[in-house]
Amino acid sequence: MQQNNGDVLVVCGGWHAPALAKMWRECPQKINKPELPSLADAVTGCYLTPYSEKRLDVLAGYLSGMPAPVWQNWCWQWGLQKAGEQLLKTILTRLRQHKLPASTADMAAAHLHAMALAQLRGHTLPLRTDWLDAIAGSLIKEALNAPLPWSYRGVIHPDTDPILLTLIDTLAGDGFGKLAPSTPQPPLPKDVTCELERTAISLPAELTLNRFTPRWAGAKSGVTSAGNTGDPWDCTPAGKYTDTCRQR
Repeated sequence: MQQNNGDVLVVCGGWHAPALAKMWRECPQKINKPELPSLADAVTGCYLTPYSEKRLDVLAGYLSGMPAPVWQNWCWQWGLQKAGEQLLKTILTRLRQHKLPASTADMAAAHLHAMALAQLRGHTLPLRTDWLDAIAGSLIKEALNAPLPWSYRGVIHPDTDPILLTLIDTLAGDGFGKLAPSTPQPPLPKDVTCELERTAISLPAELTLNRFTPRWAGAKSGVTSAGNTGDPWDCTPAGKYTDTCRQR
């Protein structure tokens, strides 16, 4: 902006964009950079960190990310119309897997409801909230004890209906990013990745480990190492000879 020799393209997070669009003209021309103290013999670096879709979906605190990454990916791959069809198919399958009510008639009603909501709200095609509101209105027959999860930010209310939890979990996804093998990594995460691969643990995971098998010690070591890098696990006795380890 100081050079004033053309347009400036800013690549930033979605939550920053409205503030930048509104306030950039108010920025002072002279930028005062603070002097940061330097540590003797300190080694610094910048590394890429793989992310899970679940973490990307989080909208509480500084972990603000992108709601429903699975939905966003469908829209990017196929466009809104096919993304909506895929959403209905996936939700129907997931609800039936969890033994939750989801008849074909309910899904047909949800489709009509979504189209009506989109028209009412001035959308050419149904958006994510149109589909979610339509599915909630068509499948849930009782009064809700908690607000719709996509209507607020923060931790999901404990009394949220199981159908709504399934909707949110499905669109949050369970994918986990993977860096190219040649990507530079700090020593500790690299060692953890090697340890998890050696013990055949893939993330995310829930493990049942028998204490009297050779794999137990190696897998427990991999789980402990992952916890030391900020990827915490809970390990609890599941029987006389077994432990259950769940990734948090």
